[in-house]
Amino acid sequence: MSNGLDTRMPEISAKLKALREKGQDVSLRQILKDDYKMEPGHLYSDFQFDPNQTRLKDAYIHPQGGLLVAEVILDGIRRGMKFGQVISESGGARYVSPESIGEPVNRGAVQGGFYNDLIFMDESIDSLAHTMPLLDLSAAAPRESGEGVTIEEGSVSYKSKTVVMKKRGRGLKATYESLQFNSLNFVSRFFEDMGVLLAVQLNNDAVNTLVSGEQASAAENAATIGVASTGSKLQYKDLTRAFVRLGLLGRTGQFIIANEDGINYFLNMNEIINRKNSGPQFINVRFKTPVPTDLDAYTSVKVAAGQYIIGDRDRTMVKLTAQPVMIETERIVAKQIQGAYATTYTGFAIVQRNGRVIIDETVAFNSNQWPTWMSPYAE
Repeated sequence: MSNGLDTRMPEISAKLKALREKGQDVSLRQILKDDYKMEPGHLYSDFQFDPNQTRLKDAYIHPQGGLLVAEVILDGIRRGMKFGQVISESGGARYVSPESIGEPVNRGAVQGGFYNDLIFMDESIDSLAHTMPLLDLSAAAPRESGEGVTIEEGSVSYKSKTVVMKKRGRGLKATYESLQFNSLNFVSRFFEDMGVLLAVQLNNDAVNTLVSGEQASAAENAATIGVASTGSKLQYKDLTRAFVRLGLLGRTGQFIIANEDGINYFLNMNEIINRKNSGPQFINVRFKTPVPTDLDAYTSVKVAAGQYIIGDRDRTMVKLTAQPVMIETERIVAKQIQGAYATTYTGFAIVQRNGRVIIDETVAFNSNQWPTWMSPYAE
């Protein structure tokens, strides 16, 4: 028994478009449930489609097949990169739609991307250059005050800085024959690598910002400290030094980033691989300064040899998005080639400069100690 959802697909698509234009991140599954009391399975049944068997060329034979393909796959995008709404431009052509490419692009980005794990929020902005506040609270710490005594005032230094967005994009081309005679699920696998490449670019941008900040003047670069002994590489006490100082600043070390060799070394440290300190355990210590019991480890080619970034994702960096992912397609009819391009305007900005630190095992801590702006609040 048909539910008539196939013939109502233009109506469903129009509702979704109207809600998304208002900034609502709504899915096909959600509107089917809320407005029609149905599930995606009912929609597939009405179209008589099987995503594992129906070929791409066959899906577009149905008068409303392109709309179904677009929305079902777009739902996958939402579950994937979590970039918010996705802008698409297909020009109404009934061939491989931008949305049918968008889902695997974003699923691939999930597999290759960790930049969203390094930020505490993704802020939507309305221009390619964004002005954001730069606050200094170092002179605003509470001070002792006696009864009946005028409370001494602190001060908050306010400045502003401009963050410029970057355009990031990748494209892939394939022949008609390689796409149209395969199932939707099979075709989606081909485009996952585009998502991986896009995610890697954003990973690199995020790590570069953690290291150098987003300002050309290096005014937001990370503090770099040395290690106890350059002859012994990174030691566990070098890590705890960073954790303790971040704790005194109200930060918690939640992640560590290094290049491939650095992460391999870190993961095989005795204290990490065996989950114990060197030597026998004589006493249980309940250390109350915020020192992590869990640490997320990431690998990045943008971290210099011998360096390790430790940071607090809840305080350090924000992602600014001027344009979410746009998926566009083109057809070169003479060559029978289908092309797809994914682009986004986005950038990363430091919110609290003292939310992360770099440990450099090639220099000694005695000659590379904490900068003054990483000093604990002593009042």
